[in-house]
Amino acid sequence: MKFNIITTIVALFFLSANCQSQNNIDLYLYKKDGKVGLINGKGEIMLDANYSHIGNFKEGKAAVTITVRAKNNYHNILNTKLGYINEEGEVVIPLKFQHIPDEIKDFSEGMAVIKINNKYGYINSDGKIVIQPKYSRAFPFSEGYAVVEFNGDYSNRALIDKNGKVVFRFLERYQVQVDSLVKRILLTNPIPQLSEDKIAVHRYDSKGKSIASVFNSKGEILFTQELFGIKSYEDGVAIATMNDCRIGNENCFFIIDDKGNRLTLESFYPISRIKRDCFLVRNALSGHQKIIDRNGNILTPSIEDGVKISVNDLKNSSDLIRVRKNGMNGYINESGELVIDFLYVKATSFSEGMAFVGKLDHTVLCIDKAGNIVFEIDAKYYADWSFPFSYVSFPFGVFQNGLATIQMTIDGKSNIVHVDKTGKFLVINEK
Repeated sequence: MKFNIITTIVALFFLSANCQSQNNIDLYLYKKDGKVGLINGKGEIMLDANYSHIGNFKEGKAAVTITVRAKNNYHNILNTKLGYINEEGEVVIPLKFQHIPDEIKDFSEGMAVIKINNKYGYINSDGKIVIQPKYSRAFPFSEGYAVVEFNGDYSNRALIDKNGKVVFRFLERYQVQVDSLVKRILLTNPIPQLSEDKIAVHRYDSKGKSIASVFNSKGEILFTQELFGIKSYEDGVAIATMNDCRIGNENCFFIIDDKGNRLTLESFYPISRIKRDCFLVRNALSGHQKIIDRNGNILTPSIEDGVKISVNDLKNSSDLIRVRKNGMNGYINESGELVIDFLYVKATSFSEGMAFVGKLDHTVLCIDKAGNIVFEIDAKYYADWSFPFSYVSFPFGVFQNGLATIQMTIDGKSNIVHVDKTGKFLVINEK
């Protein structure tokens, strides 16, 4: 069986690989008594399991948190402290800040957002406060600037420089350049940042229609259009969304340039950026997928009906690419040929030549690129690699330096375990 994927296009994804797992270092999560720490590939403890969460390593540091909960009520959080460790597992910035969710707390351009007494500010890589905590919200720096919020007012957001100086306030500049009567504007993306010197905002008119605008770092509005939203720019283009979009049932995504001009005449739902100038798109009505460039030119014919290709595998240029049909998973090679049939209810990306797959009876297999079984994990352990949150700091279910981290149920409790390519489980040295 062969899918309609042109060899040269898929090969392009393989040759242009530039996305790796977040933490490609010899450190792995381990869990003890409900807390997490770090071990190396030999099972030696690098950071004791005293923490509630360990974040991504960015610029050589990762955020760690300790959460204190009420004894009789897990959801009643009494106190949470946040600090940072280095890649050797050493605490280099003491846990003295309040918790901040997701990637907002990660270092970016030598600075990180911190929270003290419910106010946000910034520290440098030495842990020194360089912009005092005075904001009701703050976001990571990008291209030398960051978005902050004053007085808990979503419309009172501004762009600041690395000295904490306000460059401009979004609402004020909007009132001057577009509509002096507007009282409220919203920044479009959940983590608003400059991207290619552009940042999108939107407001609602008297009829409930969303009007989107794009600012540059000088506070100049580059264009204004009737759009629901505009995602971050990359390589001069962005994905835009129409108003009145019925999510999943209507084609309402298209590609625009840096002047707001529409580049794709056809609309889709969704559009996923794969690589530079390559997008995987789907027609919400027919379910057809294909790969296009920024102008809507088709780089591959429509992919076989009912088949879904893994966007992540295309982005990360995996050894083989996951495909899904009728709820079952298989893999294609770079020529678009189905090399591992639709046999598994769940499957991971290939990494270091191997992948984990799950059968209907909960048995988990580790397979090679030919589909051969390398080792098996008994169904009684309910081995899994899924994670319920979008912010995953350490990859599960993929091999990294010859070792994979997965979740297994042992003696009725969920635990984190590590297995090598022969199926041997790592023993943690707790001396």
